[in-house]
Amino acid sequence: MSNCISACLVKVLQQQLRRIEAKLDNPRTGLCEIKSEVAVVEGAVTDPCFGLKQIAEGVANLEDILGDIDPEELACVLEAIQDGVEHIEAKLDDPCFGLEELKVEVKLIEETVEAIKDILKDGLRDRPKDDSLEEVKDLLEELAGQLDDIEDKLDSPKSGLAEIKDEVKRIEDKLEGLDLEDVRCLLRDIKDAVEDIEDEVEDEEHGLAEIKDEVKEIEDRLKGLGLDDIRCLLADIKEAVDDIEDQVEDEEHGLEEIKKEIKDIECLLKGLNAEDLECLLGRIKDTVGDIEDAIEDPEFGLREIKKEIRDIECILKELDVRDILCLLARIKADICDVQAALNDPCTGLLEIKNEVRDIECKLDNPEYGLQEIKREVRDIEDKLDNPEYGLQEIKAEVRQILEECQGGNGNGPADHEAMTSGPMFRANQASSVIVQVLNYFSEPVEVSISVLNLPLSGTKQDVPGSPVVVTVDPDETFAQAFDISDSVAYEVQIFTDNPQWVRYWSGSRTQPANVALTASTILPENIVLHADFVRQPLAP
Repeated sequence: MSNCISACLVKVLQQQLRRIEAKLDNPRTGLCEIKSEVAVVEGAVTDPCFGLKQIAEGVANLEDILGDIDPEELACVLEAIQDGVEHIEAKLDDPCFGLEELKVEVKLIEETVEAIKDILKDGLRDRPKDDSLEEVKDLLEELAGQLDDIEDKLDSPKSGLAEIKDEVKRIEDKLEGLDLEDVRCLLRDIKDAVEDIEDEVEDEEHGLAEIKDEVKEIEDRLKGLGLDDIRCLLADIKEAVDDIEDQVEDEEHGLEEIKKEIKDIECLLKGLNAEDLECLLGRIKDTVGDIEDAIEDPEFGLREIKKEIRDIECILKELDVRDILCLLARIKADICDVQAALNDPCTGLLEIKNEVRDIECKLDNPEYGLQEIKREVRDIEDKLDNPEYGLQEIKAEVRQILEECQGGNGNGPADHEAMTSGPMFRANQASSVIVQVLNYFSEPVEVSISVLNLPLSGTKQDVPGSPVVVTVDPDETFAQAFDISDSVAYEVQIFTDNPQWVRYWSGSRTQPANVALTASTILPENIVLHADFVRQPLAP
């Protein structure tokens, strides 16, 4: 029965190793794919026209959007965005930033120690009392306490790599105190693995792939403990995997600070009351939505690591508990071969690092790429700082369009024309004439009012107080009385650039021109309504 179990275990593990080797040898997986991507990036970066078209289009879009924004409101938006960027940079410069991977590794070691302690507890129930096992149990309890201290320090914003190294050294010292010979051998291997991890972590060329390999080797060695009930350990590992998956899929995990800064910027933009910002806010909302969708995607981030953890979990569930030690030697040999291939500088990591350094050198070159962007930004800043740039141009364009429309659709005169009441005799008892103008346009309108004395013979002349040029605000009214007491006949002329938006009328009264308009007695003989005025071309 034992031989059958061993054969099955060997077969299952060999199949799993073949799948791993097939993935490593597959030219479409891993390093070859990364090399292809690097080649594409390098080709694009070395292109002298790289990014210029997109930059030009982006700058054009920015100019269109910024042209509709008040400079003061834009300054507030830019200040808020700059504050958000500085906050993000401060987080990236934090010495505690990036320790999340180390926290996860310490968490895994802690869970494994807890599982070993549970296994020893179960083993002590069915066995006679053994001082060595009791010593192992006590040491494991101390290790669990020290791992709790490590977790507390990792969660502390004042904790750094030095504290972590001290705690690891203490764990190593405790592990060396175990008296069981086979456990000592195992712990020496773990110590060597930890030292390798420390060396690689301090190596500036170290990457996550090496960390994952070392962690996997530690897990395999910990699984080599020849204890009876390994299923309890598997259950703990499964719970740890579930916790990791919950943290990875948690919307608060990962880039939460960046998302918060983006939301703060969005709230600031929403606080602006200018209607011209609606288009800009829509684009920003779409971009923020895309970022949030990508971050909240369960496939985003550590997808490969989660898949490997699930594969390991499935394999461990299939294993029985007895003959796993005889398989460790074979597994370790295969893993050593894989590690040797991965650590070989000719395998691919060296080429990738060289390519990345070349790209970084190009990007660090002050004459590469950024000069065009800086020039465009300076042009935009110059335009924004120009007091004549912005609303004045828009108003001028609107006026020009309105004038063109007036000349082509019959809404107003194309030439200089006045609206005239025509000659009319002054009514008996009339001392002054009132002229009232109303503006229905959305902007102020300039209006010229003339009241002319028409003698029976001779040249017509302006009456006292005529002409008058006034600016009438939107939805406002202007009225003035002109003296016609010495006139036999008179004429009222009105001129404006926006005749289709202006309404007017005139009428004589018995009161003199210097009497308030509210005390007027209108004479019906001289009332001229808006529809009664006719067009009169003006002499050049």
